[in-house]
Amino acid sequence: MKGGSGKTTLATCLGVYWGKQGKKVGYIDADPSQTAWRLSQLGHGFHQVEFETARQDTLETKIKAYRDKGKDRLLIDTPGFESPLIEAAIKNSDCILIPIRPSPIDFQVAIDTYNLINELVKAHSRKLVRFVLTQANMKSLIARQIKQDIQVRNFMICNQHFSARVAYAEAILSGSTPSYLQPRGIAAEEISCLATEIDGLLNDF
Repeated sequence: MKGGSGKTTLATCLGVYWGKQGKKVGYIDADPSQTAWRLSQLGHGFHQVEFETARQDTLETKIKAYRDKGKDRLLIDTPGFESPLIEAAIKNSDCILIPIRPSPIDFQVAIDTYNLINELVKAHSRKLVRFVLTQANMKSLIARQIKQDIQVRNFMICNQHFSARVAYAEAILSGSTPSYLQPRGIAAEEISCLATEIDGLLNDF
C-alpha cells in the first residue's frame, strides 16, 4: 500500500494500547524505513511494547522468538510495497489489517493490496482480513462513499475508524500515542474501540 496510509500509526497505537492494558506485546518493524522503531526510541510512551527490527532473512526467526516468549499480541509492520517480507508476515499472522485513507487513489491501492493478500492467503491457512479507515472524517461524502464501496464488494471493514485528528500526530511527535498523551480524548477512545473490536474477532477466530 502507498506511504501515508496510516499503517505505522495504526500498529503502534494498537500495540501501545494493548501493552497499557497489561498484555505482553511484541512489535516487529519489517519496514525498511523503520519508522516505528525510531519512534519507539523517542519517548516513554512505547515502553510497554518490545520492539525489534527485521529483514527478510531474519523475520521468521524473530517471530518464533517472540512466540517462545509467550507474547499475547505480536504486531508486524510490513513495507508499503510488494515484498517477500509480506508473504512471510501473512503466513505467520492470524489477523491482517489494511489501513485505507478515504480517497479514490488510496481506495484503488488498498483494493490492489487486498487482492495481493488474498492470493497469498490461499497458500496458507484461514486468516482474518479487515480494512480500517484512517484519517477519516465520517461526516464527509468521500469517507462514507469509500466505506460503502468496500462493503458493496463484500470486503470486510472494521466498524471503528481512526479520525483525521491532530492528536495522533502530536502524540507521535512526543514519542507516545493518544492512549498515554490524551487518555480521555476522542482519539484514545477510537483506539480502545478498535482494539476491543479486534480482540473480539481474534477470540472468535
